[in-house]
Amino acid sequence: MQKKWMFVIRDHNLNRIAIIDRVLSWDGARAENDKGAFTLLLPPTHSLELFAVDNIIEFWRSEDDGKTWKLDGKTCWFIRDAFFSWDGGKEAIEITGHDTLGLIDRRIVSWYAVANAELAQNYYSKKTGPADQAIWELFYENLGAGVVGYDPLDVPASVAGDSTTIFSPTDRQMTLISMEDMPSQAPLISLEFAWKSVLTAMKDVANASAAQDYRLIFDIEYDPDSPMPFVFKIWGKLRGVDRTTGDNRVIFSRQHENVASISLRQIHSDEATWIHVGGSGQGSLRIMQAVASEQGSFRRSPFYPIEGFIENTKTADQATLQSTGEGELFRRRARFEFSGEAKDGPTTAFGRTYDYGDRVLCEHRGVVGVTRISRYRTTLSAGHASIAIPFETEENTVVD
Repeated sequence: MQKKWMFVIRDHNLNRIAIIDRVLSWDGARAENDKGAFTLLLPPTHSLELFAVDNIIEFWRSEDDGKTWKLDGKTCWFIRDAFFSWDGGKEAIEITGHDTLGLIDRRIVSWYAVANAELAQNYYSKKTGPADQAIWELFYENLGAGVVGYDPLDVPASVAGDSTTIFSPTDRQMTLISMEDMPSQAPLISLEFAWKSVLTAMKDVANASAAQDYRLIFDIEYDPDSPMPFVFKIWGKLRGVDRTTGDNRVIFSRQHENVASISLRQIHSDEATWIHVGGSGQGSLRIMQAVASEQGSFRRSPFYPIEGFIENTKTADQATLQSTGEGELFRRRARFEFSGEAKDGPTTAFGRTYDYGDRVLCEHRGVVGVTRISRYRTTLSAGHASIAIPFETEENTVVD
């Protein structure tokens, strides 16, 4: 079967305005919990109006000669920049922008910081509670319906506005994006993020949850045929399918002929097994918290433990300091790391036997690790489309 592709262009009201099946090149990259980016290079035959800011690009792929089509990545791409060039008779159009997750990066946590950071409180700019609930609230209070219905004393003047300004709090809501029900299955966190970007705040929460061995993934999924085409979703532990056991198991290795490259690294160079966390205060009055690894790794040799230090001087709250220390301990753990690039093999193919967000296995030199398909990059050049799938063991095999 011949593989085909096409691009659908929509205006910012989601009206279809063009279908393009001839481009010079395309390069679109996505990663979990981060803003994706694209570059589209086109011949000069297209009109300027197609590429107005926030017009939408959909990338569709067919594996069966156009009989069925699949929207790549359950996302779309928002046009931000357009570059029209002419150089010695060569003319081209270059379009760049971001994916749906980039919409979250357009908002900041524009609420007052908490008056007393030591209190274990749940507020607009400080979240104390289940991590997935915190991510949900960050969206709801900064992009969703929660931008209204608050105590006016909680809102900075730069948000509230008045009769002389063109803005009001309701301008912060993205009404085309719906939300799934609020989850509350993740571990407890306590973090502050007044005036950070909402995307950065969500990543901070997800990292704090991952440090407690509970991975959180969030995204805005797109379906142009749905009455609500944009849906903000949160997944606990895994976005896709677990393909590490059973009949649907997928292994990436040289023996399975489905890797373009693969490497294995044993890492102790930045290891710490005992983290000292410094909170507010000075000298002997300073609030300190300790976070240590498990007994086996704490005293791995006669020359252990290995100490580390991290500061969070804005707080004396022990839960917040504990979260800070756990995050640093997680970052500096000893681990095996796999890295490489997957390719289609005799029994594996992206989009058919595994997909974005799936958990799979990789193997090299007798060490087997678990990894997730958390990133991918689609390229198109000279009429040939390819998908590069860099993998690395974010769920690292711990060195015992």
